Amino acid sequence: MLKLKKAVIKLTALLFTLATVFCAGGLANVNAETTDITEINLTGNYQYGTVPAGVLPEFNPRTTTDSITIGLGNSGWSYYYGRYWRGFGGETPVAYNDGKTKYGYLFQVKPKEGYQLASSNLKVIYNGEDVTSTAEVSRWPWGAYITVDLGKAIGENPTTYKVTFNSNGGTEIPPKEVVSGLKIKAPSTPTKDKYLFKGWYEDSTFSKKFDFNTPITGNITLYAKWEAANSINEVKLAGDYQYGTVPVGTLPSFNPRTMTDSITIDKRNSEWMYKKENGAWSGFGSNTPVAYNDGKTDYGYIFHVAPNDGYQLASSNLKVIYNGEDVTSTAKVSRWPWGAYVIVDLGKATGENPTTYKVTFDANGGSGTMPAVTKKAGETFVLPDCDFTAPTGKEFKAWEVNGDEKAVGDTITVNASITVKALWKAKTVTPGTDPGTEPGTTPGTDPGTNPGTTPSDNPITNELKVMTEGQNDSSTVAKGNEVIYIVGNSTKAVFRILGEELGVEDLKSVLLDSKLVDASNYDVRKGSIIVSFKKSYVDSLAPGIHEIKFNTTKGVAKAELVVKQKTQTSANIIKTAKAQPNTGDSGMLYVYTLELLMAVGVMIILNDKRKKNNLK
Repeated sequence: MLKLKKAVIKLTALLFTLATVFCAGGLANVNAETTDITEINLTGNYQYGTVPAGVLPEFNPRTTTDSITIGLGNSGWSYYYGRYWRGFGGETPVAYNDGKTKYGYLFQVKPKEGYQLASSNLKVIYNGEDVTSTAEVSRWPWGAYITVDLGKAIGENPTTYKVTFNSNGGTEIPPKEVVSGLKIKAPSTPTKDKYLFKGWYEDSTFSKKFDFNTPITGNITLYAKWEAANSINEVKLAGDYQYGTVPVGTLPSFNPRTMTDSITIDKRNSEWMYKKENGAWSGFGSNTPVAYNDGKTDYGYIFHVAPNDGYQLASSNLKVIYNGEDVTSTAKVSRWPWGAYVIVDLGKATGENPTTYKVTFDANGGSGTMPAVTKKAGETFVLPDCDFTAPTGKEFKAWEVNGDEKAVGDTITVNASITVKALWKAKTVTPGTDPGTEPGTTPGTDPGTNPGTTPSDNPITNELKVMTEGQNDSSTVAKGNEVIYIVGNSTKAVFRILGEELGVEDLKSVLLDSKLVDASNYDVRKGSIIVSFKKSYVDSLAPGIHEIKFNTTKGVAKAELVVKQKTQTSANIIKTAKAQPNTGDSGMLYVYTLELLMAVGVMIILNDKRKKNNLK
């Protein structure tokens, strides 16, 4: 019996050692690796082919896959528009049985900690059916947006009414079809030569101005009201520099002015410009305007020309005079309902080029890129927001410049090439944040904001214009009031709100798809109002078209932000874990085995001791 007891004790010790080693090794592997999610099970209230025509109802998106969560605030009905899926933005989602339009639902899928979506062969199951071949998966660093195709709408179309716009001789505004009981947005402002637009009215006698917060309950016609304007046929402009006298280096004050009594020059929205190689004029954005004698770049000045009350710029044959010389043939005139931007070409720069240095950015363990900035010797540079993605478990702390810690917004003087390094700190958890959601990576609004509510008791109906050309980097497509942002290529999305005597202090709020955007997600600077959305925020938005509304004290400006994802290559696909995911179950098996062996050993020893006592 003694030999048996010794053998059991030795065996137990050996198994205890082996179990400890296996358990530790197994748990270490679980902590060190990320488990691939190869199948996602989604559910909702509607099957393919059952989408009802009319105002689209609640969908109740959910999942039966334990390793993911659904971001309800960023999931919603979609429809297939052109070549891609599009959300309804601020409009009420409505489906029509027209035999051609497809509808679907966009799920925001976020893997839980320790998991990631498989980089290939990801299976999508919806209400128990494999829809991998028809679902659209758009991958993001935090997870993916998955659009499930639900087919065309069925059933009787809702009662709709037509809103017709009678522009009374102005530019044509197409009619709108509206579901009974819903509201419409004001259309684009029409224009009419020698007349000023004064709003939309419910009758041809202009006795009552139409309120666009009114639900539509019948066919209506709205009438444009106009007021005769005095035509301005010649604009006389003046500035401190003639053609061919632009000095190299930091461009000086220009002192824009006019000798035409019927117009006003808004100096806050007038500035130096340069002509790019493709012939398009561009502003300097947030950079200090600097001219170089490179023999190819033209420089000019853009005048913000606003007619005084009762006046309007002539629709044709407008003559532009600059410092007494007729420059109509070389000046570029961009017309807007409020007036025009007039760019006067001043030719190439002259003189010796200044010494310049580069300011570059170091992610210091983070990921992403920030474009280098060129500065003239002795010029100052304001440290920007950090657009790098922080390392896991970290968040941005400050910048480091020549060994000194600097905060965002601090100013440095550039007298040599400088590397600005990001400093990181352990991430802090904000109370009230959804656990399991990594702060800063989830698109959406302040949870205390009522979606779709504009923070203003007195809506402003005056429509302002937005310009995007010359404000964005070369990897971002900008035209009119639209910015096309390519995730992985673009670094910013910038919109310039135009308006007479409009300044930074006039911006009240920014809404994206009718939801309030937290001010921490964009920067604002002067030049009318220039709003620059941060890269981290735009990267987090769903792919597709987003409607933006800028609310100011002077009116409302509307724009579109189109977010597209860069085509993935093997170089930017996240490295996956082992083919057979280690879930941690084997580690627990070792623990149970260990406990069982120890219990058996103790029982044998106690039983032996009991027998000895009985013999006594």
